[in-house]
Amino acid sequence: MSCAEAHAGVVQQIIPFDAVCSYPLVAYRDRQGMGQTCVALS
Repeated sequence: MSCAEAHAGVVQQIIPFDAVCSYPLVAYRDRQGMGQTCVALS
C-alpha cells in the first residue's frame, strides 16, 4: 500500500497469509513477508 496521501488508512492488525481480514477491513501484503495487514481505509 502506498502511503502517498496523508491518512489514507490505518493498519488495524497483521495476520498470516492464510487468514482473512474481517469486513470492512482491506488486506494488503506486508512488504517484509511476515503476512498481510488489515487496513481501515478512510
